[in-house]
Amino acid sequence: MGLTRITSDGITDAAIVNADINASAAIAGTKIDPDFGSQHITTTGIVTSKDLILSDGSPSVTFTDNNNNPDYKIVANDGKFTIEDTTNSADRFVINDNGTGYFVNNFQIGAATTSPGATLHIKTSFPSLKIDSGGHASDSYVRMIAGSSQNSRVEFGDSDDDDIGMIDYDHANNSMAFKTNTSERTRIDSDGRLLIGTSSSRNVGGSTTNSKLQIEGTSTNTSSMSLVNNENSTAAPFVFFGKTRGNSAGESGIVQNGDTLGGLSFIGADSVDTNNRTAEITAVVNGSPANNTIPTDLTFSTSTQHAGQLAERMRVKSDGSVGIGHNDPGQLLSLKVGSGQQCQQSFTSATDQSCAIYFGDTDSVNRSVIVHDNANDSLAFNTAATERIRIDNSGNVGINESSPSSELVVKANDSNESAIQILAGGNGKESQLFFAAPDDADVGSIRYDHNGDVMKFTVATGERMRLTDSGNFFHGRTNNIVCNSVNTSNNFEQIDSFTWTLGLHADQAHKIGLAILYSSTNNNHDFIRCHVSGSGGRFVVESDGDCFNQNGTYSSLSDVSLKENIVDAKSQWNDIKNIKVRNFNFKESTDRPTHTQIGLVAQELETVCPNLVKKSEEGLKTVANSVLYMKAIKCLQEAMAKIETLETEVAALKAG
Repeated sequence: MGLTRITSDGITDAAIVNADINASAAIAGTKIDPDFGSQHITTTGIVTSKDLILSDGSPSVTFTDNNNNPDYKIVANDGKFTIEDTTNSADRFVINDNGTGYFVNNFQIGAATTSPGATLHIKTSFPSLKIDSGGHASDSYVRMIAGSSQNSRVEFGDSDDDDIGMIDYDHANNSMAFKTNTSERTRIDSDGRLLIGTSSSRNVGGSTTNSKLQIEGTSTNTSSMSLVNNENSTAAPFVFFGKTRGNSAGESGIVQNGDTLGGLSFIGADSVDTNNRTAEITAVVNGSPANNTIPTDLTFSTSTQHAGQLAERMRVKSDGSVGIGHNDPGQLLSLKVGSGQQCQQSFTSATDQSCAIYFGDTDSVNRSVIVHDNANDSLAFNTAATERIRIDNSGNVGINESSPSSELVVKANDSNESAIQILAGGNGKESQLFFAAPDDADVGSIRYDHNGDVMKFTVATGERMRLTDSGNFFHGRTNNIVCNSVNTSNNFEQIDSFTWTLGLHADQAHKIGLAILYSSTNNNHDFIRCHVSGSGGRFVVESDGDCFNQNGTYSSLSDVSLKENIVDAKSQWNDIKNIKVRNFNFKESTDRPTHTQIGLVAQELETVCPNLVKKSEEGLKTVANSVLYMKAIKCLQEAMAKIETLETEVAALKAG
């Protein structure tokens, strides 16, 4: 009968083979001395142990696959831990004696695959990689090393494309490219320039100008930059320009007068390059900088051709004044042009709108306004919110009149009187108003001479009329006329030979001629005097109405060519006989001479000769004395005939 239990007493120093032990039996590990010497343990079962210690100069564990797959061995040799593919004689994973390690070929972590896509392939539902420095007292980093002419990449893929995104470092030119959707979007070149939309830097604005940031595209969208601040406040995004006179980054060497603090240049391609700066905006120090004090101007420059002709066109000074055409404006806004140029400013709006210039103060921005109404092409000038002057589309000017009907209309404010005032430059100067023609700038004028307070009127450049400070009027002459040793106040000079010096023309429904009015009967002198220089008066109408001429001759029209129905007058004997000739004097209340006179009473004459009496416009009756003279002559003729008859009869009686 065989043994059912083997004890240490029953075992001699000899090998125990499988045949000696039932296949289902097991030897407790506690019963086996750990030192097997050079013996091998072979089992198809499971070896269970709390700790398995292999000790040797190069301890190893070999795993043999009987299915003709690669066999592996774990080896610890001189501080290096290796997993070897013994079938293919190749290391697969190594941990060096300094703690570093590597995979010799592609290695995948996560889901099983026989074809990992990279040297380290992590494949799982939520793949991730964490690099932790432990106590965080040291740096952590990822280092990728490639050949000097090769690339180091970080690729980003999805189920459709393994490398739809990429960070690619090109060791050949030391540039780093960033790609999305398989296309390069951004590149940092070897000089640290950031290129967006292009893979190479180009000169823009000068033959040596390569900017640190370059955005290039084929449309507005692909070549533009935007800054957006979504903060719930008044703050906004900015582009900051800084300038120092330091020699290295971080220094703050103070800037100097004339230094450019920053600028914006505008460049266009000329089919050869993009080197020509044809417009520019710059910020320039204009003054002496100090701590927290840097007076700065903003300049705007353009060029008609190329950068060599770039010229400043406008400047906003540090005090806020603006100069267009020159760099030192003396006012808030100053415009200046070069020789041979016109200084112009244009305002444009829709045809049914207006263009306006406002003048205001801290209380109101529209104290005064100049408005051009495009709808009717008129120009209005407003002050205190009220229109004062308007120029309409025909050139008519209205002052306080919005619809001027002639070249100049002056209308008073409310119920005030209207006036135009022309001020001279000094008391001895003239205030002048000129009337001109296209070929003559002063064909006529009205001039007020402040030296003598005289108003002069000129026509065809010659003085024709004058009014003095005392009211004296001169027409055709500049000094008084003296008549009967008395100066004249209003003087008219004959202008042309054989022309009336003064003419009056009446052509109204009720025609009235010349009237001379004395205010009273005191100290009255001649109403009318016709005088020849050096020989006295020829005809005079005195203040009491008496008339005299040089020889007492008075005439009336009597030419036969003017008359018809000529017959002898009838007898005037009875009329003359019945007329009452009276002595009388005018009543004192009539303001007429009160001395005793001889004459007729119109009402008495009217009973005898009614046709010789008529009523004046004053309502007083007058007598046609000149007709009485003719009646008296006729009556005298009749008396002479009777006398002659009597004389004949008397002579006959005496002779008989």
